[in-house]
Amino acid sequence: MPSVPSRPQTWLLGSSPNGSNLAAGLGIGYTFAGFINPAGAAPALRHYRETFQPRGFGLDSPRAILAVNVAVGHTMPRACTWRTPRRATTRGSAVPDVRPVRSWSPPPTKPRAR
Repeated sequence: MPSVPSRPQTWLLGSSPNGSNLAAGLGIGYTFAGFINPAGAAPALRHYRETFQPRGFGLDSPRAILAVNVAVGHTMPRACTWRTPRRATTRGSAVPDVRPVRSWSPPPTKPRAR
């Protein structure tokens, strides 16, 4: 039977201030669903960090993850074709425009010293 050295951490996935408030109050990890509510990410994560309260069974300090949509492809034109269809949401938001992606180019890389 598989075993782990300790109990897994408890995390909460949320997309609103209510989720960040609950995770902070319970002293557990918080993952914000930026793919559902991009505009709410910064305020929710800030609130989580500022109001986090360790409870003895969770984390000692706030730890957060931001989950986002990412489109990739072997080429830039191919990556730009991976658009999610418009979804109906309570706020009527659409998938972000890919035009900025089309004009983006990666920064030059520097060789790593070994």
